[in-house]
Amino acid sequence: MCNINIILNLAGQEKPEIAQAMNSMSFMSWQGNHDGEGYIALNKSGFISCKSEKKLKYSIGCYFISSHQRFSTSGKKDSGNAHPHSTKHLEVQHNGIFSGLGNGVRSDTAEFAGMLEKAYVKNQKDIKKAIREVCKEVSGSYSVVVYEKNTEKVFYFKDSNTSMHFIKDKSYLVMSTSRSNVEFAKWFLDLKGKIKAVKPHKIFDVLRGLEPVSNFKEKRKVCSNIQFEGYNFQDSKQSNFTGSDWSSDLWGEGDVDLAQKCECGHDRKTHQFAYTSQPTMCNVKDCACYKFKAKEVTR
Repeated sequence: MCNINIILNLAGQEKPEIAQAMNSMSFMSWQGNHDGEGYIALNKSGFISCKSEKKLKYSIGCYFISSHQRFSTSGKKDSGNAHPHSTKHLEVQHNGIFSGLGNGVRSDTAEFAGMLEKAYVKNQKDIKKAIREVCKEVSGSYSVVVYEKNTEKVFYFKDSNTSMHFIKDKSYLVMSTSRSNVEFAKWFLDLKGKIKAVKPHKIFDVLRGLEPVSNFKEKRKVCSNIQFEGYNFQDSKQSNFTGSDWSSDLWGEGDVDLAQKCECGHDRKTHQFAYTSQPTMCNVKDCACYKFKAKEVTR
């Protein structure tokens, strides 16, 4: 899919090394995502955006920049479908695939940007309410940067199916879909600290150092009829966790913690779950007791 790279000088200072670092990060991202490139930038003069179907070179003076390298999954491979997608009030960059959006001409992100703009106006220009509303409607995978024009704020949010890595010290916040890009920026900008993963289901204010400002729920597919060797998790008498807990574990946010043991005698804590339709894997070698049948439904 696509790649997003973000660099923010936390003191709001325009530094030449920001463009220098972004040239290298974007070049590395372009190797597998070469269907268009664009960026959102902020400097003392205000907001700047640019996009093209070709590779861009970064020489702009700025204290914040978010670049996007596109891998086309829908829509034409042209500058119109490069990111950011601009609406009256917003600029939108996206990594992932919105299921059911987009066609052979217009990309899924272009349609999503229109949905977000409509929700933004409907909710009296409250961006957090708008994000929460559209995330209940869309499915697939998404990692999204939104620039709000009237407040000059930058927001970021992601679902549980995408990755975003970051490092933050006293001078800079650096984020990227690619961990190796953050590792490069850590070396190039001489950053201190550990590289971490951004948590899903939170809305972050990027210009305030990735400060969480709200939560949201994603529309997701969950298994409604799970049976493990005759063990039915729909039966509340047999289960010690709720449907929401199951959903959380199903989407990779933890391991199911059950007191009961499975038919082979292994503690159920040894069994880990993934959101895919693959058979559940037991940590005990050669254990095949945990194969299951799953029926997917949309919550």
